[in-house]
Amino acid sequence: MPEPQDVRNDFPDFGALLGLKIHLPESGVAELELPLAQYHCNRLGTVHGGVIMTLLDTAGMWACTDGGKAPVCPTASISCSFLKAARLADARTLKARGEVTRKGRTMYFVNVSVAVGDELVATAQGVYVVPASERN
Repeated sequence: MPEPQDVRNDFPDFGALLGLKIHLPESGVAELELPLAQYHCNRLGTVHGGVIMTLLDTAGMWACTDGGKAPVCPTASISCSFLKAARLADARTLKARGEVTRKGRTMYFVNVSVAVGDELVATAQGVYVVPASERN
């Protein structure tokens, strides 16, 4: 598998502030990595749920783009299940994968997961708006 690359260099945003690395291996799929630091954690030493939700939402949004273009697919809805705490002491990287399961005329439907190694930390189902310029 090719080395992840940050395709957002021309599009600095909240993901850049967090330190997200984005890889688009194929159309409809996004893989993100977040190198963890203490500032991603709460006082218990676990990754803050808001950081995990951001990773889920951002992976879903990037799955809706083609060719590394900056996504313009606002989130219409996202439902998340936290499965396990991610402890900074146990892992230095979170990995997310978003995959479009269906593209309608006005909405993308995406399944997303976040893992530490091979263990799932959270899953989500997201709905994202298809940009007007891409509607049939």
